[in-house]
Amino acid sequence: MFLEKKILGINKTDKKGKKYLCDNLQCKIDALHENKLLVKENAESLHELRFLGNEALHELEKPSIEELKLAIEILELTLENIYELQHKAMILKQKKTIRKK
Repeated sequence: MFLEKKILGINKTDKKGKKYLCDNLQCKIDALHENKLLVKENAESLHELRFLGNEALHELEKPSIEELKLAIEILELTLENIYELQHKAMILKQKKTIRKK
C-alpha cells in the first residue's frame, strides 16, 4: 500500500529543495529514480518506452510486434522489481528470524 501511494503521488524536488507533484510521465519516471524506487538503468528503460509511445502517438510511427513484446516485458520486470522484490526480501528476513530462534 505504501508503494502505491508513493508512486501515485510521486514528488520531485527542484534545485531549491522545493517539492512538487509530477504531472507528466517523464517527471514521474525521474522522480521514481530520485526517490530510489528505480535504479538509473530501469528509469532509462522506462524512458525508452515513453519515447516509443510518443513516436506512435505524435509521429504515427507504428511499433513492431517485437518492440511491443519487449516493452511489455520491461514493464512487467519493472513492476516486479518495485513490488515483488521488496515483498520477497521481507518474507526471507522473517523466515531467517524464525529459523534462528
